[in-house]
Amino acid sequence: MSKNAKTILIILGIFAVLAGLCVVGLGFVVYRFADTAKIEESERKGAEFGRTTDNLGCQTNAVSTVKNMGQVDISGMLQASFFFKSCLNSSRKTANFCDNVPSDLKDKLNDDKWKDSECEKNGLKSPHLPCRMVMKSKAEFCNGGF
Repeated sequence: MSKNAKTILIILGIFAVLAGLCVVGLGFVVYRFADTAKIEESERKGAEFGRTTDNLGCQTNAVSTVKNMGQVDISGMLQASFFFKSCLNSSRKTANFCDNVPSDLKDKLNDDKWKDSECEKNGLKSPHLPCRMVMKSKAEFCNGGF
């Protein structure tokens, strides 16, 4: 094996180890700060609320929930995201709800621009991380991700 090939393999190995550490670290942060009982409760409430409204009603509720949330409120963002996902799954379809939602594969580079644009349409200054998480859930729903 050539010296260049060995160097590339070593660099790739270092990146793999760093990526693994990042995943483990993120998992620890979520485990440490996430209140699973509240998340499960949010999911149940989202399904209940969804049976009384349409997709747009779910989005309006989720955006109003995150409007005053801190940028690093991990537990709150997870609760809002799970509420929104279960609400969307149990709610009535809204005509044109998924129009202009970027597909996961085609528009990955413009993804945050779309999320920020949607958040601004709902009266939030960008970047608003909790709102971005809500819009990520919308994109997943519209692209058949959950």
